[in-house]
Amino acid sequence: MQIILREYDFDAADGSVAKLILAAEALDRSNEARELVSKEGLTVTDRFGQQKPHPAVSVQRDFSALFARLMRELNLTENPPDGRPAPLKYGGR
Repeated sequence: MQIILREYDFDAADGSVAKLILAAEALDRSNEARELVSKEGLTVTDRFGQQKPHPAVSVQRDFSALFARLMRELNLTENPPDGRPAPLKYGGR
């Protein structure tokens, strides 16, 4: 995150630094949930013996979506639609 803050002009007054911090935290939570699902499996058995999705599956989905939304709001892109790698940019200035 420090690299992004050095490379791009973020303004704490407009909330972009807070959004960047939230995006980093969302990515961390998504990765933690992914690791848990990888370790414990996609499903769990409930008290009635029925298989159901592991609770961390929805945690990963929700935090991944939050990360993607915050990155769009910050106008930081990963890859353009044609699949070519794109440099990160901040379009707010």
